[in-house]
Amino acid sequence: MAGGQLTVSMSLMDKVVTRTGYGDLNDWVWFTPEDLQVLGLWKTHLLCYGTTRVAGDEEWVMTRADLKAKAKVRKQARKEVEKRIAARAQFAWEQEFFWVDEEGNRI
Repeated sequence: MAGGQLTVSMSLMDKVVTRTGYGDLNDWVWFTPEDLQVLGLWKTHLLCYGTTRVAGDEEWVMTRADLKAKAKVRKQARKEVEKRIAARAQFAWEQEFFWVDEEGNRI
């Protein structure tokens, strides 16, 4: 396992295809990453070098202010998720320990 991704050799793939009765390895259509990009099925990886971002042929530089703004947005989103989780936990606790009528009022 290299880089956390599982890989399969073509010889092993050939054995799997032929032994399961799906034909021969040459009967299948194989695509290169460039073909998949043209078809819109695969996007290039975003590479980060400090403040430089590279995605395929595109390259751009993010300023320190941009990085801080994105971090702030991520922090706000994380706080909203934590707030929703806490509200759900509070609601579940109240449902367990309080009787509630049809209108949602505690009895």
